Amino acid sequence: MIAKVVHGWRAGGLLAYLFGPGVADEHQNPRVVATWDGRDAAWQPARRGAGEHDLELGPLIRALQAPAVAAGLPLRAPKDAGRGYVWHCSVRLAESDRVRRPAGLRASPRCWLGSP
Repeated sequence: MIAKVVHGWRAGGLLAYLFGPGVADEHQNPRVVATWDGRDAAWQPARRGAGEHDLELGPLIRALQAPAVAAGLPLRAPKDAGRGYVWHCSVRLAESDRVRRPAGLRASPRCWLGSP
């Protein structure tokens, strides 16, 4: 397994990238597989059109930004800012690894982060 962490300030920008086609059309069948509150299916963005990436991300973006807003944190990088509080950990499995189903994917972040 190879993991890479990227830090930033814009939860909306990260979600737009993850639910979009990606750099080389690698984001196929984008979906929410695990959430902070256990309501995985409820946070799945609704379709706005026929395209695979034509999704309504607003509710999910607002929910992810809510803690930052409540804490008075900026939603964009301030001038001379360091690493942001939004981070994304990409994980790539070996091609020989089994295909992971949603139930297995939900357990994976807890395992990687050392949570029960």
